[in-house]
Amino acid sequence: MLEQLISQILGSGRILSITSTSVGKDVIEKKKIQYENYWQYEFVPFSALNTKRQSDLLVASLNSDLFETISVDEVVKIIATYPNALIKMEFNFSHGYADEFTYQERTRANFLNKLNNFYSMLNCIPAAGLKPLDSIIFVKAKETLVKPGPLRVQKKCFDADAQLRGNFHVAKGFKADDLTSELAECLPFIKNRKRAIDVGARHGAFTRALLLNGFEQVSSFELVAHFREAFLKNVDTDKVDFFNVGLFERATVINFEGRAGKGIKEVGGNSGQLVYCIDDFELENVGLIKIDVDGCDRQILRGARKTIEKYLPVVHVETEDIQLKYDPEGLKNLEDIYQWLIIDLGYKVGHKDRNTVLYHPEAKLLI
Repeated sequence: MLEQLISQILGSGRILSITSTSVGKDVIEKKKIQYENYWQYEFVPFSALNTKRQSDLLVASLNSDLFETISVDEVVKIIATYPNALIKMEFNFSHGYADEFTYQERTRANFLNKLNNFYSMLNCIPAAGLKPLDSIIFVKAKETLVKPGPLRVQKKCFDADAQLRGNFHVAKGFKADDLTSELAECLPFIKNRKRAIDVGARHGAFTRALLLNGFEQVSSFELVAHFREAFLKNVDTDKVDFFNVGLFERATVINFEGRAGKGIKEVGGNSGQLVYCIDDFELENVGLIKIDVDGCDRQILRGARKTIEKYLPVVHVETEDIQLKYDPEGLKNLEDIYQWLIIDLGYKVGHKDRNTVLYHPEAKLLI
């Protein structure tokens, strides 16, 4: 059952690294995790688990006997260092004293109450075929309900040799081009290389170019989980926050269609993927925003208004006919993607071709 639940969680695309823990041996059968997305996995005995470990998901199989040797507070403190936790709780009734069920029930209630201080309880279900009080709990950190964090890379897989050769790893059925020339369109106007935002990161070609051209930090957003294995091999993640989420002009649910999320079937419906806007992430010291998603580019740009007003970054946005085809609001003129930057904020067009680069003449120099 745990493997089935892990597979469902992996389906969201928000999980890369998984740490499994128990008071005994590993209880997870990795071959039963039926999901094709790339993920990383390690088992760590609970006694060796500590707050320094970094994974997107903790899968914990715990027995109530654990609380005989460590307090509920300490157990929860360790678990709460992970943004998501899938916890299987089994209760032992073999001690033989009269009020054992009451004691175990109190332990369970205390455990759930303590978890609630750190997490929002998303699911707590009886574990089929197990004893009374046994349950499986899935919890998500409260702050991740407002905005998700970047994927936590458990094991770096960056291919430095491929970068030296100028080669890229690619997802099956796709290709990756060196985008250094596209970044070069922006370089004459960039005054701040503290942070760049790469929306539609795909295999990481533009992110790589940003790092090689002196950006200190890159926040990369890619809707499609299919690209992330190649991305992590193409990019040194020491300076990259990789968000496997989609963006729009506001937080909502979008039903995407077509290959690689190209095209939108419905916005704000009951099914689809939860997406956010750039402003939700409150990123600091932004010197460049690049957007290339073949569709809702102008909506994503509108969703960065507060960030743009605060930092006046260079904006690099794709302006090709494909935008006219896939824009969910029926875009008529490519200039309408960015016109508000010029009218409302005083931006200037620095370069215009298949991509348009805009800059603000009053942007501050930050080195």
